[in-house]
Amino acid sequence: MSSVSVVLCTFDGAEFLAAQLQSLANQTCPPDEIVVRDDASHDATREVLDDFAHRSAVPVRISINRQRLGIPANFWAAIGDARGDLIALCDQDDVWHPSRLERAIDVLDNEPHVGATFSNGRCIDERGALTGRTLWELAGLTDDLLARFRSGHELDVLLRRPVVTGGTVTFRSSFLPLLLPAPPITHDYWISAAIALQARVEPINMPLISYRLHASNAVGLHRTAALPVLVRRLGDRGLRQRGLVTQFSLRQALLARADRADDPLLSPDIRQRIDRELDLLRFQLALPEQFIRRLPLVVRRIRSGEYASGAIGRFTWERDLLLL
Repeated sequence: MSSVSVVLCTFDGAEFLAAQLQSLANQTCPPDEIVVRDDASHDATREVLDDFAHRSAVPVRISINRQRLGIPANFWAAIGDARGDLIALCDQDDVWHPSRLERAIDVLDNEPHVGATFSNGRCIDERGALTGRTLWELAGLTDDLLARFRSGHELDVLLRRPVVTGGTVTFRSSFLPLLLPAPPITHDYWISAAIALQARVEPINMPLISYRLHASNAVGLHRTAALPVLVRRLGDRGLRQRGLVTQFSLRQALLARADRADDPLLSPDIRQRIDRELDLLRFQLALPEQFIRRLPLVVRRIRSGEYASGAIGRFTWERDLLLL
């Protein structure tokens, strides 16, 4: 059986961390090591980690950053510390179900064409109570997209939306040369998309974690309703820009990885699609703030059919008109 490293990154996570650590101890298939990187926490996170490490039957290696790295950089530093054949990513505020690792290991050990796995999850609130929502529901992984994922079109789905949640991901460490250096996007989005260039990314259609929704979620999904999200977008133009930059960076990095490989990793159709979408993203990033100047530019692209052939997500031209 493959050796497994659980990679856990923390920052001011003392409130929920003990529950997550206990869920790691309760795994039916324990990891070979737990690698922790704390990003210069100010609360009792270090004390919680030290207490767990003292009691844990699994080796726990803790590193403390002297200065904050931020979430993606901290995860990459922690991943670099891992020694296992498989790397399972872990967020500080979730709770793993007992078979979380066992299910992922079973897939990766028995299906050599699979490079990574991810799963569904149940959503819980601050108190640990079920919200009635699932992780895939919040991520927008519909039955149609799931079927496309399973039919070998993972990259096509991931170019539409980041449906893979980091705390459910397990991947082969042998893919690290492909992943590094990482582009400036969230680590889980890049890991899933880059591995999809060379291997299958297998969805496990069962809830293997309880994903905690709370006011201080640093990244990932939120329980915010649609109307407040719309209001937030209207009041924060930077949110739109950051999203567009992420999509642009992802596509550029995928092309760069494909170009440096000995074998073609992208089909001609996918490469052409990415080129079209990069052109559209450049256009979107350069749109003027003034509606009267923006309107004819967007209308021209609508009439040319460029939105239909290279649109990123739903309602793309509508969002461009409103700068959402």
